[in-house]
Amino acid sequence: MALIIPGGGSTSRHRSIVRGRRRAAVQSDGKSYSLDGVDERIHIDGVAGTGDFNWQGDAFTVSTWFKSSHNGLQYLWSFAKAGTSSTSWCGLRIQSNYVWMMGYSSGASLVGTPVSPQGNNGYFGVKNTDTNGINPIDGNWHHAVVTVAGTSNTEAAARMYVDGNYVAYAKQKSSSLNMGDFTVGCLRRKNGNSVQNFLNGKVAQLSLYTSALSATQVTALYGNGSPPDETQLTPSPDHYYRFGDGDTRGPSTLTDYGSGDVDGTGTNMEAADIVEDHP
Repeated sequence: MALIIPGGGSTSRHRSIVRGRRRAAVQSDGKSYSLDGVDERIHIDGVAGTGDFNWQGDAFTVSTWFKSSHNGLQYLWSFAKAGTSSTSWCGLRIQSNYVWMMGYSSGASLVGTPVSPQGNNGYFGVKNTDTNGINPIDGNWHHAVVTVAGTSNTEAAARMYVDGNYVAYAKQKSSSLNMGDFTVGCLRRKNGNSVQNFLNGKVAQLSLYTSALSATQVTALYGNGSPPDETQLTPSPDHYYRFGDGDTRGPSTLTDYGSGDVDGTGTNMEAADIVEDHP
C-alpha cells in the first residue's frame, strides 16, 4: 500500500538548541549494545522529566538505529506517565513485517484516523509490503524515526520515517499525556511495575529533538545507511546516546552527548553487552 500524503507540506517546527558541555565531535569505534530480550534495558527517566516530550503541548522527534532477527513483539523505546496505576504510554514497536507507533492515555487513543498506510485509533505504522516498508526483524540495521507536531486534532501530526523514507502518518488526537518515564529496549509502565516486550537485538544510536524534524532533516539523520555524528548537524539533538560507540562509560551509565546532558542507567546490563557491530 502506498502512503497517501494529505495536503503536502511539512508539519515540522524547530527552535534553536543551546550547545552543552559534551557537544564536541564523537569518534566512532563501531560498537553497539546487544539486549537479551529478557530483562535488559536502559532507563532515561530524566528525559521525560524535562517536560519537553509531553504528548499534545510539545513537538518532538525520536530517532533510533536498531537490528533484530527475533520474531516477537519488541519495543525499541517507550514513554510512560509516572504512577503505579497509570496505563498511559506511547512507544515504537517492531514485529515481523511491521513497525508500529502505539499510544494510549487511560484507554483513550493518542493517535487515530485518518492513518496511512496501516493502523487505526491508538496505533499507526507500515508493513513490509507497503511502499518503502521493511521487515524490521530481517537481521539488518534499520533506522526508525517518529516526529510529533504537538498539535491536537491535526491530520498527519504524527509521522514515521524508516530508512530515510516518509512511510506513515496519523492524526494527533485530543488526548494528552505528561511523560514521567523513558525507557530504551522495552515497554515499561506503572513506575516499572509493568515491564514487557523486551528488545532481543541491538541498538546503536538514539537521539531526541525538541522539534518535529522535516523529511529533509530525517534524511540527513539516515546518512544513506551510515549514521552521522549528530552533534555536527543543525539542529543538533537535545539528547544523543551512542551505546558504546565512542562511549567508555557503559553499560551501567549511558552518556548523553546532546545539549540536555541527561545520562541513562543500564538495567541488568553487563560489559559483554557492548559488541562490535554498527550500521
